[in-house]
Amino acid sequence: MIAVGADLLDIIENSNPVLTSASACFMMSRMSRDETAERLMSEDEFRASRAGLRGVLGQFFVTKDGRRLYPSFLADNAVEHRDLIAVVKLLGDWDNFTKWRFFISGKGSLGGLTPLEALRQGRLRQVMRTAEGFAER
Repeated sequence: MIAVGADLLDIIENSNPVLTSASACFMMSRMSRDETAERLMSEDEFRASRAGLRGVLGQFFVTKDGRRLYPSFLADNAVEHRDLIAVVKLLGDWDNFTKWRFFISGKGSLGGLTPLEALRQGRLRQVMRTAEGFAER
């Protein structure tokens, strides 16, 4: 797996040219609640995991230096694939980096939990309401 750090900073800055290094570092510090979720898997690691399935989750990647990198939480056995798919679909046309950030950032509507933490607790309906609100922005 690829650890968060300089690679994430590059992805943030390349995903949104308005962001500065300082704001990207601030965003990284805000997203550090779930270290495992913040990791990215190579395409080979993704295919070897239980998540290496076709469909919606196979399209959930960010690109860095021409390589597809997949959020490691896609391989998390504590989160149902059907729940992830439902939430990803609700997030609509947002880019994959923004969707990834949604899953790993604490949300006030979830009592400060990340959507991943809430999904692990079986709170799909609450996460879906949060995703609907996020998608409407």
